Amino acid sequence: MPPYTPSPSKPHQHTRPLGPNETFIKLNANLSPSLDRKDWYINSFATLKPHGSLTPSLLPAHLRKAWAHLRFQQPSIAAYVAPDNKSLAYDVPDASGGLDEWLRESFSVDEEAENASEIVKTARVPKYWTCTFVKKSSEVLCFTAHWRSDGIGVLQLFDALFKLVAEPELSEPSALPWGEEVGRLAPSIENIAQIPEHPSKEQEELGRKCFATFGLAEGAVGIPCIGDEDTMPGGTCIAKTVLDEESTAEVVKKCKKLGVSVTSAVNASVAAANWQFASEERKDEHYTSTARFSFKPYLPPPYNGPSYASALLTTGWMVAVSPTESWEAHARYYNSIYRAGLSQDFINGYRVYAGALCDVLAPIGKADKAGPGSGIDSSSIGVVEKQMGREYGNEDWGLEVLDVGEGVEILGRQGVVFVWTFRGRLTLSTVFNEAFHGMAQMEEFNKGVKESLLRELGVVQWALE
Repeated sequence: MPPYTPSPSKPHQHTRPLGPNETFIKLNANLSPSLDRKDWYINSFATLKPHGSLTPSLLPAHLRKAWAHLRFQQPSIAAYVAPDNKSLAYDVPDASGGLDEWLRESFSVDEEAENASEIVKTARVPKYWTCTFVKKSSEVLCFTAHWRSDGIGVLQLFDALFKLVAEPELSEPSALPWGEEVGRLAPSIENIAQIPEHPSKEQEELGRKCFATFGLAEGAVGIPCIGDEDTMPGGTCIAKTVLDEESTAEVVKKCKKLGVSVTSAVNASVAAANWQFASEERKDEHYTSTARFSFKPYLPPPYNGPSYASALLTTGWMVAVSPTESWEAHARYYNSIYRAGLSQDFINGYRVYAGALCDVLAPIGKADKAGPGSGIDSSSIGVVEKQMGREYGNEDWGLEVLDVGEGVEILGRQGVVFVWTFRGRLTLSTVFNEAFHGMAQMEEFNKGVKESLLRELGVVQWALE
């Protein structure tokens, strides 16, 4: 795919075709039967405590200015899907007020909501990556289409944003040399990784093999739902469980002793919880989840770092485990997959894989109802501090990040347990749709994951916050 090129018909506009990976994610988002929502849109949230001369009253205005500067650094936050629905477009701000117009659409201060979760529940489909400051909870809530970024990227974008907020003397955004940022617009992963248009026979076969894993979703275990087959999706909700520092440290210690990652252990416990809460007639069904990977470690500079936080650099395929195997066997199996990572043959055959997914989804268009699958998947963010800090600035002007997290829009019967560690505490954050599951049910599901994890690892001391 070529990088962004000037539009022949519109001054200041640059465009490029969507890559196959971006197209797949976009098509999947469009499947939702909801008229004003799209699946898999990413929300990320952070609770801030300003200090020094950066007072709570100054924070919203300074955050807005930092958001404008962030666009100059990471211009893809302002890229959008062109009218042809096959390309991305970016408009360089001009003197007629283009930057102010973008800020009006992408930045806001919410004085009514109690917290970010309340807004997530009512979120809609923005044209750009958006940033909302939730005044009552002092939270920053960002929202973006998944084709524009991924789980690692949204945290790296927070890092870049908060570094800007920690600068007391930001220049006026209108004075920035707009136009230079075009050179920093993110290419597609196919372009970045130089994935061949015509892979070898072996690479093509590997791509088709990964595509075939989506068949594992058929007949997979799920948990009970409310509503009937015609129930339309409601708002996305979040059930959150946090282990204390002592319990988290013990989990990490026990995982190291067992020779598996925390991600693998939690994945095994999410599988166990799916069987625990499944109806009796479904407890013998296999469990299917997504093995997720970032392309970043396999890319050259600068694409392997935070400079391209606004780029879709993630992939994955489906894996399945049987209820007849032990928790430890599942944890070791997941660990073997994550440890193996991505091969160069997989990367070189990726056009085949993503293209096959697009070929299946494109004719479907928009579903008229939510699908029947009700399994709860998992997605691990890892240690948040690898992507962003706990504090920014200094005692004279700065801020502290008290809490952070992320999730996605869920518009079907399925759910996802997002897993991360921040400030030494392991968090299980399950996103689900209120039309198909109740909060009490999903809090019990989290409890099942937690108790399985601690029991299987032999961790006795724990606390729930």
